[in-house]
Amino acid sequence: MIPPDSDTRKQWWLCCYGVTSMEKTIATCQQLVAICDTNLHPLFLPLAVAVHSFYARPFKESRRVGSLSEDFLLPKQIGIHKWIMAFRDGVFSHIDASESKVAGRAMHDVVYSNDGEDQIFSTSDPLPRPSAYRKVSAQANLVRKMLVKRVNEFHDAYGDLMPEDDGHFLLSLSTTTPLFIPYTVPQQSITLLYE
Repeated sequence: MIPPDSDTRKQWWLCCYGVTSMEKTIATCQQLVAICDTNLHPLFLPLAVAVHSFYARPFKESRRVGSLSEDFLLPKQIGIHKWIMAFRDGVFSHIDASESKVAGRAMHDVVYSNDGEDQIFSTSDPLPRPSAYRKVSAQANLVRKMLVKRVNEFHDAYGDLMPEDDGHFLLSLSTTTPLFIPYTVPQQSITLLYE
């Protein structure tokens, strides 16, 4: 069997990465909805940031593999997809003081408050309702299913090149190596890096 070319390996990598990103998105959405009764809950913001970050990962440019094209999304999915990405790009991950096309104004405000005794600067961030993340979870599940279908198509085409031995194998992006090469899962914990 002829191994896949570089572009095919990258697409397979992106689809697999996309599946795991959508699974993390769904799990985080479920936690957010279960835990946060309002967007003022102390865990709402970190969970919302995680949701938008996980969802966007395969769609954002990577120097080595590129990014997953949005072309496979259905027309009914485009609106929520753009909303998720816009919040990731313009609210949670990149602070942009320019006017948002969606909101018609800047998405962030720096506010100076003076009550006579205390003066403080703060920022206002637009925060969706926790219930919006049910729709995000449903969107991520649709994307996951679509990507699983694409992964299965790759598997059908290149199944003869899949490892037969037990163990962990790295999907190689290099056309100078086999499609899968033995992989040793890192055992060092993050705490060891700082000792």
